[in-house]
Amino acid sequence: MFVVDELGTIITWNPGVHTVLGYDEREFVGRNVRMLVGADDIAEGVIDRERIAARGGGNISLRRWHKRKDGTLVWGDGHLVALHDGESFVGYAFVVRDDSDSKLIEGERDLASRQKDRFLATVSHELRMPLMAVLGWIRVLQQGGLSDDEAQNAFATIERNALMQRRLIDELLDCAKVVSGTLSVERAPVDLRAIVVDEIESMRIIVAEKDIRLDVDIAVNSLVVSADGDRMHQVVGNLLSNAIKFTLDGGTISVKLKRKDSIAEITISDTGVGINPEFLPFLFERFRQAATSGPLSEFGVGLGLCIVRELVELHEGTITVSSAGIGKGATFIVRMPI
Repeated sequence: MFVVDELGTIITWNPGVHTVLGYDEREFVGRNVRMLVGADDIAEGVIDRERIAARGGGNISLRRWHKRKDGTLVWGDGHLVALHDGESFVGYAFVVRDDSDSKLIEGERDLASRQKDRFLATVSHELRMPLMAVLGWIRVLQQGGLSDDEAQNAFATIERNALMQRRLIDELLDCAKVVSGTLSVERAPVDLRAIVVDEIESMRIIVAEKDIRLDVDIAVNSLVVSADGDRMHQVVGNLLSNAIKFTLDGGTISVKLKRKDSIAEITISDTGVGINPEFLPFLFERFRQAATSGPLSEFGVGLGLCIVRELVELHEGTITVSSAGIGKGATFIVRMPI
């Protein structure tokens, strides 16, 4: 607590001021209370409104940012009390405690809520898009009049969109298992080389359509690990699909598989859109995606990498990501015990 006179000049100090705001007594007493208020709040007349309200009502709640000696901000929770000597008004008592932790938690909660809202909006969009394509082509087929080639193209489009929707539903189910801690793997001896080669082959048509150069460096004839084969297909397929998705036409994707002592190492790198270094720590979190300029349908719902990390860790492995920044590509490295 500290006291100011009616003009806002600070006239008392106690050790709590140093704890919360960083000021010693000689640095604090005699200065104007405005030094504790941010420039925006001063411009908006916050301090004056508070003092007028307290003088009129005797006591007001005080919840706002306060500026510390070092320029950082602390969220203060307290009261502003008008002081009187008899009938004469003499000043104000500021009672402030540091409540930054609860403000941080509140901010994190708000952020999580916004992320979930965006996620739900994206999921709604993602589920509708392939369904609308399927329904559209079904109506065209019902009307008849298509040539055999056109009909085959229609069936292929329906199948592609149905598979797209199934993938999203599978991701949603896996995400629910991640949240509940029930995502599991069934391990058996599997050839990691065969899995990587299969996933590469399954993507070659898409790679060719985007004129992407695919550099493959597999330094082993066979690399057997104890793993869930289906889940490892999911890991490699997701990382490779992401690389293709975020690499512009004419770019390059590199896939490497090698053994380092008792570790199997898969490296997938690309020359794509890259990742802001500030976002890297959050890349594997649920519902998180770096901002992009592309449509939602192009960039998905932000679940795949969260599931990939969980699957890798269930295999007692690790996954890391690096990027030199926006426009400079990204590299993912999965390491699995042999």
